[in-house]
Amino acid sequence: MAPLACRSLLFIACVYGASSTRSGDTRIYWPQDYERAVAKWQEIVPDKSPSPGISIKEKPPFWDLHWHVYLENGRVVAEATPDIIENHPPLPSFDPVMSDRYRGFSETWIAAPVDDGWIVAFDFGEWGAAVYWFSKDGSRQYEIADKLLNQFLFTPEGLFASSGFPDVLPSPTELIRFERNHQTSRWRATTLAKLDCLGCPMARLKDGILVFLGRQAFHSYSQAGGIQDIPGNLVALAPNDSKLYAGGKWAVTSDKLYMAEGWVVMEFDLRTRSVRFFVPDSRFVNDFVRWDISNRAKEKASK
Repeated sequence: MAPLACRSLLFIACVYGASSTRSGDTRIYWPQDYERAVAKWQEIVPDKSPSPGISIKEKPPFWDLHWHVYLENGRVVAEATPDIIENHPPLPSFDPVMSDRYRGFSETWIAAPVDDGWIVAFDFGEWGAAVYWFSKDGSRQYEIADKLLNQFLFTPEGLFASSGFPDVLPSPTELIRFERNHQTSRWRATTLAKLDCLGCPMARLKDGILVFLGRQAFHSYSQAGGIQDIPGNLVALAPNDSKLYAGGKWAVTSDKLYMAEGWVVMEFDLRTRSVRFFVPDSRFVNDFVRWDISNRAKEKASK
């Protein structure tokens, strides 16, 4: 792989499963005829002063539902499954299973295709994490790193990833570049920078600059200047110039970040930094969901 060609990297501060929604899954008990395009969904307007609590008898219409968002043919679409992470094609034709000390801890993962196979990031929960290379047919494998990754971003400049999750103990997010060792032809992971945030969605600008998207602050990275704060509004993203593999946790357009947040999809405007919440239609919302997003919106506004 050629050396990193992008001039600088931007960051915006803000587990993994199998494939897309499966028909016949007995865990799915919500309507399947919902509209997939998030642009056509119903907005839930949060209450500015939500009540301090809600009846213990209240619950969302579908407790086990998790939305997943993807950029598909230039539009953001969402799919509901009972899994927290849901990978979207392309996917390996085999089931990634490690043959060494991690054998048996292989159900939660995200994967990115590379020219000689797949790079797969596994999450073992309290048991740790690992990143492996698999050949195209899955017959060969080796460990690249013991890092916990939350996304891959494949760009014309190469394959990047970031570590860190918003649901775990605070730790710096690492920006990681994957490249081949010229002597051994094996993949290796190199940490380019560390950022003090939890789970930073990554995107790309038209001029080849990478970005991490966040609600509280924007940051840039360059080999010369390291991490720097970015004042003001963000220039337009170019999501079609790259491919994101994040298990359906988020997707970006030119000026918005969409995050799958359980029973709803959250839209974050990168220019105004305003937050909106959406569901497909009235079948997917009740007083509990409204109360939940009202509290979340109030908490975000106070930060």
